[in-house]
Amino acid sequence: MPRRRTLHGTGLLLASGGLLVTTACGIGTTGNLVAPPRIAVGLCVETTPEDAAVTLNGSAMEARPCESLEAHEGDQVVVSVSAPGFVTHEETVEFLRDGETVNLEVVLEAEGS
Repeated sequence: MPRRRTLHGTGLLLASGGLLVTTACGIGTTGNLVAPPRIAVGLCVETTPEDAAVTLNGSAMEARPCESLEAHEGDQVVVSVSAPGFVTHEETVEFLRDGETVNLEVVLEAEGS
């Protein structure tokens, strides 16, 4: 009868290794789990009409026309500009690097035009 020492425990090890890889890949978490560093960015929004309301992710923009914000690289903010009698404008802005200033010029269209 041939000896089987060369496979002693290897089959079990390979099977369990495959199970661990499958489990680890199935949870959907990859890469570095540490949040990227915070960056200082600026956002300037010029609007027509000048008295249009500007919100950032649903909260009123505190300083007009420019506001300094802290963000993480890749953070996105939804800028909404609205005024009575005009069509609301929404735009998503992504911040990519420290010290960046994003300038938006929004001209609202009159409703029904």
